[in-house]
Amino acid sequence: MDDVSRRPRYSGGARPPSIGRRVLAWFVDSAIVGLAGGAFLLLALVVGALGPNGLAIDQMRLVPQTEPQMDASGVHPFQLVSAPLLHSNGLLVAIILLAYVGFAGFYYAGSWTKLGATLGQRLMGLSVAQASGRGRLTASGALSRWFWLSGFGASLSLASVSAAIVILSATDWLSRTPTNAWLSTPASTVGSVLSNGLAIPWMTAYLAGYVWSSVLLVSTHMNRSKRGLHDLLSGSEIVSNGVPEKVTH
Repeated sequence: MDDVSRRPRYSGGARPPSIGRRVLAWFVDSAIVGLAGGAFLLLALVVGALGPNGLAIDQMRLVPQTEPQMDASGVHPFQLVSAPLLHSNGLLVAIILLAYVGFAGFYYAGSWTKLGATLGQRLMGLSVAQASGRGRLTASGALSRWFWLSGFGASLSLASVSAAIVILSATDWLSRTPTNAWLSTPASTVGSVLSNGLAIPWMTAYLAGYVWSSVLLVSTHMNRSKRGLHDLLSGSEIVSNGVPEKVTH
């Protein structure tokens, strides 16, 4: 029998929500964080951390094209572009990526500790609290929940540590590799990526996202209280109808 005294304190009734509502809330929050990513990308362009390589653009303009993919001599225009496609400042890119990850962590963890729910969760009538019955999540609990849910990147989140590493390595590679070494033909693109050892970490990070997301969904579905692995690891619980009261004792 459940110990009622240990259940989270809510301003309304408490019951486990459906997985569908939780997934919809996750999509809303992901969209919000994703849109914010556009602002960080704009910042990177404004401060010169990342952008198109002017020399590569000039080389493209020198190619007389009669068709979108081929010049008059039958040569793919990118075959004549020896300059890298992008220019990047690795340090600035890393700082902006870390700032973006930090923003995502603040959005999720701050919402859970101060409001009891993110915007997406509020729209779906959900709230997050400590499973021990002590009200809203603490700062450490909220950060832990964000980390296991999306912070380290295995839930397909762009605002994550692993995604930042992949993006940083990709921009560095694009700023050092001649465009015609990888973009002249589909075969050269695949071959260049494989030869530089980028395919394995990129594919691993991509597949890990689907695997971890599946683990979270399955563990949530199988748990009687609908507490997924990320909830179990962070001591949290999601319920419907009611925002957790802030309990200090």
